Amino acid sequence: MLQHTRQAAADGSAGPDPVSVPLAPVPLAEAILRLRRGEAVALADSAGRVAAYAAETVPAAALGRVAREGGVRVALTGFRAAALGVAQAGQSPEGESIVLVTLAQRPEGGTPTLAEIRALIDPTAPASDRPARARLAVEPAGGREAIAAAVALAKLAGLLPACVLAPADDSS
Repeated sequence: MLQHTRQAAADGSAGPDPVSVPLAPVPLAEAILRLRRGEAVALADSAGRVAAYAAETVPAAALGRVAREGGVRVALTGFRAAALGVAQAGQSPEGESIVLVTLAQRPEGGTPTLAEIRALIDPTAPASDRPARARLAVEPAGGREAIAAAVALAKLAGLLPACVLAPADDSS
């Protein structure tokens, strides 16, 4: 089930907030457009809900909220993780399996930056721009269909196959 979340910001403008807003179903085409616009799309599977931003378009404010709510987790294909040198051999199967990369705080303090996220997922970014391996924890997504669907939606949107994940509100 595709879902999207939106909340009015303090200034009255609408802004995505995957943490505290009920989620409503949306058509596939609308979910793709929302990812392109940097908005969150929430997906559900038998293990629960997850909200996802396309890693390529996630807004800085949303990245900050995600970091405060439980750390920055990026979902990407096992093949891409291996090609980018993020996953070590044997750490995740290659192919279309999905891995989760959790980024630790920056050494000088503070949350991961947009530049770090983009360098992590972009195969054209210099390896020197990627976060240090010591700051990355890589694990398989454990067959979570919602997370795999989020990555597939990013691909359908014509974006890099990677998503920043956030907890989604379970109140609806």
